[in-house]
Amino acid sequence: AVAMSTSPVERPALLARACGSDDALREEVESLLAASDVPGSLPSARDAIGEAARAFAEHIDADVRALLERALGAQYDVLRPLGRGGMGAVYLARERALDRLVAIKVLRPELAAAPETRERFRREARTAARLSHACIVPLHTFGEVDGVWYFVMGYVGRASLADRLRVHGRLAWTEAIRILIDVADAL
Repeated sequence: AVAMSTSPVERPALLARACGSDDALREEVESLLAASDVPGSLPSARDAIGEAARAFAEHIDADVRALLERALGAQYDVLRPLGRGGMGAVYLARERALDRLVAIKVLRPELAAAPETRERFRREARTAARLSHACIVPLHTFGEVDGVWYFVMGYVGRASLADRLRVHGRLAWTEAIRILIDVADAL
């Protein structure tokens, strides 16, 4: 979907970054892009791209989870993925020594290869470690094991604001003000 919205001139660079050395993936993406260029095929092409993206994400998640379990399996039981973002994925885990639930954020392996990305991830962890507020998730630890860069945070087992809005729709103004006050206080 991102490649479809990228100009044809910029697509080769995007595909090189996104697909890396995976020639089969690149061929699949290029065939989907070619199908999307045929008049009248855009809806089916978008569906195919969405399905391919989901399958690719599941494959990546399985690989990252396996790396995480090998690197941190002695300390944590990795339970399930919580979410995925531009830099990596977050997993729910149980810390064995303290028998508590934690969230482990993992830098995607292909991004961990770049020193500037590792430094950005390290800065994010250092910044989070300096913060202490009831409305900010605490950072417990940060590290790298066998090329897996991660940090462990407290786990908040509640729905996100986005989830609440999706399920319940618009918030009452009193609730919105309470949330804004908490966010402003944390900032």
